Amino acid sequence: MPNEILYPLIFIAFTNLLAFVGMGVDKYNAKHRHFRIEEHTLLCLAVLGGAIGILLGMLIFRHKTKKKRFTIMVPLFLLIEALLCAWYILDFLYGHVDLSTLPAA
Repeated sequence: MPNEILYPLIFIAFTNLLAFVGMGVDKYNAKHRHFRIEEHTLLCLAVLGGAIGILLGMLIFRHKTKKKRFTIMVPLFLLIEALLCAWYILDFLYGHVDLSTLPAA
């Protein structure tokens, strides 16, 4: 597999793993009244490509599920990341995708 596709995949996988572990650690710390991970740190991980990890952490650990900020923004970040990944893969497979040539909606 070429490095142009491998390195971004490694980055996304690492970011999602870090985000998922961060959600688990924060949930544990919340239950035991220890140092907490700030919400904006978790959301930054979601923006940087860890939206799947945050979403899985929300579902598995039942953490931050009542926070509007998380229930709205994390799925939105996931949608944006999915679109960017699809565009990146299509661009890699088929060459430069010129969006200006697409028919207007």
